[in-house]
Amino acid sequence: MGERRLLIVPSRGRGGRCTQGSGNHLVAPQSQAYAETMRRTSVYIAVAASIAGLAVAAFLYTRERDRKAAADGWLGREAAAVYWLKHLASAQSRVRTDRAIDADRDGIGEYATLLELKGAVGVRRGFTGPQGDRQAAADFSKVGDPLDLTTEDVSMYGLPGNVDATGVVTQGGYHYRAFLPDSGTSPGWTHEAGPAGVPGFAGGTSKVGIDAAERQWCAIAWPDSRGESGDRVYFVDETGVVLESENTVARWSGLAREPTPDCARAAAGAGDAPPSGGHVGRDGDRWTPWDSSRLRTRLREPRRP
Repeated sequence: MGERRLLIVPSRGRGGRCTQGSGNHLVAPQSQAYAETMRRTSVYIAVAASIAGLAVAAFLYTRERDRKAAADGWLGREAAAVYWLKHLASAQSRVRTDRAIDADRDGIGEYATLLELKGAVGVRRGFTGPQGDRQAAADFSKVGDPLDLTTEDVSMYGLPGNVDATGVVTQGGYHYRAFLPDSGTSPGWTHEAGPAGVPGFAGGTSKVGIDAAERQWCAIAWPDSRGESGDRVYFVDETGVVLESENTVARWSGLAREPTPDCARAAAGAGDAPPSGGHVGRDGDRWTPWDSSRLRTRLREPRRP
């Protein structure tokens, strides 16, 4: 049998302090084994805590990485929408300056539809009303030659996707639609409709107000599925300034909840004056000029519901 040893330790009084004259006590082997068990348990707990800490850190890192990846995705789609609207504004400006569309032949160019900008149809030549009449209208009942897409500034080959029968383009999680002034009472709007083989207009009188189309147009980009394919809505018009809204009030999303052409314009009473930004639109959301620096800020911030 092995030799049994006793451990002699100083006696401690209350509070664990050594007391004079208290003598020494013998510690049984069982107490020594208990102390060893407690020491090992402490080591095990420390190791487990370290492993748990590493697991939590890995989880947080993965979650942040996935959040940033998702943010990169929808922010990229939103940035692409802004880019295309800017490109569209440049093309519209060039078409009007070149008088590529002039249905009333008064020497003043008019803005185009998406189908016309893509060269998918001949430019509208259908004319109704006396020349110079404010109610003079144009449609696709007669068409001229398609736009010359060899001019880089006019080419809309970069237009994402095709214009569908309702006049909407869908690409990269966003829908796009362009509007021209309606020939009815201002500030009404109409938009292209029908396949490229049978182009037409929908909304209002389904005819373009020629004089107004020499001055105005607008286009909107909105998410196919708000909160998934993108959050914000973008608007551009003849000023070339792209406005954005957080889309937290109107919550425009998909073709079932499509924004109206006057959504970014100031509250009723402002007439058809182009919106300048920094105001609450008719859809209840606040519209501000798009700023690329906000993309970096939004990448670091949580998304709003």
